Order: sequence, then C-alpha cells, then structure tokens
Amino acid sequence: MDAVEALLQFNKGREPERLALKYQRMRADAHAFDAAFDAGAFAHVRSV
Repeated sequence: MDAVEALLQFNKGREPERLALKYQRMRADAHAFDAAFDAGAFAHVRSV
C-alpha cells in the first residue's frame, strides 16, 4: 500500500469538516503536523 492509499484508508469514514480543520492546522504549525502524522502513521503499531 502506498502512502496516499494508507492516508485515505486512515481517514475513511471521518467527518469531512473535522478532517479539513485537521489539515488546515497541520499546514499552519509544524508541531501539529508532527503530532497528527505520528498518531496516524503509528496507529496500527502495538507496543510489545
């Protein structure tokens, strides 16, 4: 699965208005981008 497909799958079923707000905040603040990316990128990873 490529990065775009992974992002689409992660956001599937989410409220479009909230998703737009998330990406707006990510563009405005590098720290918000890091936090949002980390949460999405590692959501499937379980700690051992």
